[in-house]
Amino acid sequence: MQTKQSGVDWLGHIPQDWDTVRIGAIYQARNVKVSDKDYMPLSVGYMGVVPQLENAAKTDDNDNRKLVLKNDFVINSRADRRGACGISELDGSVSLINIVLKPLKSGSNDYFRYMFKSTGFSDEFYKWGTGIVDDLWSTKWTEMKRIRIPVPPIKTQKRIATFLDKQIAIIDHQIEANKKAIDLLGEYRASEINTKIWSGKYKTERMRFHTMVRNEKGQTTDNFIGLENIESYTGRYVETETIPNEEDAKKFYNGDLLINRLRPYLTKSLLANKDGTCTGELVVIKHYDGYIKYLMYLTLSHKYISLLESSVFGAKMPRANWDFIKNISIPIKPITEQKEIVAYLDKKCKQIDQIIAYRKTIIEKLEEYKKSLIYETVTGKKEI
Repeated sequence: MQTKQSGVDWLGHIPQDWDTVRIGAIYQARNVKVSDKDYMPLSVGYMGVVPQLENAAKTDDNDNRKLVLKNDFVINSRADRRGACGISELDGSVSLINIVLKPLKSGSNDYFRYMFKSTGFSDEFYKWGTGIVDDLWSTKWTEMKRIRIPVPPIKTQKRIATFLDKQIAIIDHQIEANKKAIDLLGEYRASEINTKIWSGKYKTERMRFHTMVRNEKGQTTDNFIGLENIESYTGRYVETETIPNEEDAKKFYNGDLLINRLRPYLTKSLLANKDGTCTGELVVIKHYDGYIKYLMYLTLSHKYISLLESSVFGAKMPRANWDFIKNISIPIKPITEQKEIVAYLDKKCKQIDQIIAYRKTIIEKLEEYKKSLIYETVTGKKEI
């Protein structure tokens, strides 16, 4: 394949018969203000331009939106939304943070859909922005229109789009297969926990007869645990960068069990391995007259969570009250049996989590390969 120097840093060499043009030569900004009462609201995300998602951030300024017509290219101008763009298949409206472009020349929309999604273009788009931090850093059309992009011959554009459609579909199928496998493994882990805790012969007694709660208030510390620091279903700690400042923070100590009462379906419990403070949404169990880790697994079990869910109050932020939690009847087993159950679940969950971690690694590699394949193909570095 004969190549030439493109003169564009992010492109490097391109095939001999390709051109580069400024975006402003093939797209024009569409800045028509409309209402989402007249044009259905659209979301611009990593999946492209789609009907507005239920969980999308919404504004009350419904009449102050931008018009989008079919075949327009739309990109979120903020750096923390890098890669959130696409060519619309629909007429509609988007928030003002988005840049809407209408094509001036005929070409393969499918090629440009991939080109604009490439990591090379996303990085270049970000470089032309201004601001302080990612969520305030944005690229304006006055700068974006000066970015040079590759333009292959029309036949090549269509060939690239057809090739990527096929290859990306294969990769996405493999990614989804691994995600489904992870979901099934998670269900298997939950089933193992529930079965081991609630099977066999046992008597039931209310939790309050076997536990003591710690209600010491404290200032937020470096070792602060919020709900985001507890992984759902596993009882594992998750590191986060920020330390919230909560007025209702509670103290906990090494060996205490933290159980969640906010949105119980999240299935979060954590056995503390050092002292610290936590959100008031966690109940701090300072004493259990059995094997404390057994109680942790119990509070991760389906049956316990379903009992908790039956008592929640509040529509937007459903939570359970400790007065209800402490009266839940739990299975009481000999401490030797509790330790055997914990030993079994520790081993089983470790095996399952290792397989899940392996599947996640496969997904990460597939995602990276997909990004690389798109970039290499749309910039002409991969011959097809």
